[in-house]
Amino acid sequence: MVTDLVSTHALWFDKRADLILVPTEQARQNAIQYHMLPEKVRVALDSLKTDEISAPVRDGEDFTLFRVDDRKAQRKLTIEDDYNLLADKTREISMQKKLFDLVKKWRQDVFVEERL
Repeated sequence: MVTDLVSTHALWFDKRADLILVPTEQARQNAIQYHMLPEKVRVALDSLKTDEISAPVRDGEDFTLFRVDDRKAQRKLTIEDDYNLLADKTREISMQKKLFDLVKKWRQDVFVEERL
């Protein structure tokens, strides 16, 4: 489940997943741009109104319900009003990239053999 409404990152989408739930159509489009199969990505919250509960969403053996407690009007970010938020997001994306690169290196360096 991806909960960020719009600004998603490639690391949040795992191609091995059977189902990815996203809150908005924009987040779904981002997932598809990150090479997720469209049939694996479903919008779970976009159409819900405040205090409304979703229909059950099935994921394998599990079911999930969603409820929207509050909605806030969308607005464009500005440097003047949102500098700290933008700086935090920039650091977060940078750290995610470093982690992604580290995991990629570990996958190349480490050999794991499974025996049954």
